[in-house]
Amino acid sequence: MEWKIGSVTIPNQVVVAPMAGVMNTAFRVICKKFGAGYVVSEMISDRGIMYHNKKTLQMMGVDPVEHPMGLQIFGGTKEIAAQRAGAAAVAMHGRTRKQMYRGHADWDILKEVASQLTIPFMANGDIKTAEEAKYVLEYTGADAIMIGRAAMGNPWMLTQTVHYLENGELLPEATPEEKITTAKEHLARLVDLKGEYAGVREFRGQAAYYMKGIPRAARTKVALMEATEQAQMDEIFDRFIDQYEERQLQQNVN
Repeated sequence: MEWKIGSVTIPNQVVVAPMAGVMNTAFRVICKKFGAGYVVSEMISDRGIMYHNKKTLQMMGVDPVEHPMGLQIFGGTKEIAAQRAGAAAVAMHGRTRKQMYRGHADWDILKEVASQLTIPFMANGDIKTAEEAKYVLEYTGADAIMIGRAAMGNPWMLTQTVHYLENGELLPEATPEEKITTAKEHLARLVDLKGEYAGVREFRGQAAYYMKGIPRAARTKVALMEATEQAQMDEIFDRFIDQYEERQLQQNVN
């Protein structure tokens, strides 16, 4: 279902949260490819923008396919505060700063906030499946749901969620082959964005998420953490899939 932030139309109710160190343009493009209606960048310093910091300006790079999207700007200047006063939408996480990642998000608080607002509201917190997304939307009365960690290494859940919200049908999980293909795409996009040295090292933090749930992946995860070149990582992924397919073939024969 479409909704709007100001005059901007968002094609569906699935938003990907502004996760630090994750939501660069490399992963945002992948999230869009898998159906996210709206993506938000990792946090960008307001002072970095004002002082034209090179790294900050690079973080603001946006691929045309990402639109509609948003930039998450943090800081405490009066100029930024003034801009916030005219907010066109609100997103809220149902967990306190003290909780960090412990406990469960308070969806009752999200419901209360949504009932008080006259501008669009995005509900965030512990939405890990398509079914939970639908429940939170209906329970809180939010205009959209915001998904964070559940999408890391698992952008298929965005496709599943969009489809489930529109059709009430659960799509199957991604196959190991599909996971590895997307992992290699993510790696390639990071290398294109940041260069091989930084891109490979940043991808180490994402690799394990793509391998999650695939049997006999422990050694491959270790090998990926030790790799220093894109070609090495690609070879490790390819070898793992070859071994996986060989095991599946043997099981079918038996």
